[in-house]
Amino acid sequence: MSDAEFRMLTDLLRRHCGLHFGVDSRYVFEKRVLRRVRELELTSFAAYHLLLRTGPVPLARLMRKVSNETQLFVVSHSAQLVSELRKDDCCVEIALEKRLGETLAPEHESPKWRWPSR
Repeated sequence: MSDAEFRMLTDLLRRHCGLHFGVDSRYVFEKRVLRRVRELELTSFAAYHLLLRTGPVPLARLMRKVSNETQLFVVSHSAQLVSELRKDDCCVEIALEKRLGETLAPEHESPKWRWPSR
């Protein structure tokens, strides 16, 4: 993977997913992405980058690949992206709702907020 390809792929993940991969994680990142490029029988990382830009499904698959050893929080309005992420056994979906200006997770217990006294 060239420096330009590394930047191209990591910039895409940072812009669309908020995932940051620095130079220190390049080896692991490259190894995981290379595995995916080979699975798809693509000829280059640039070809994979083009595929990722076609829609949320390839992007969700990459998100699952590169974040398998960390927690990943995704806020999305893309039904396709959420559907693809649900396929991972480790995925826990929390659907949020807005009610009277308040954001709620109706199927989950609300956190016990304790605001410090002034």
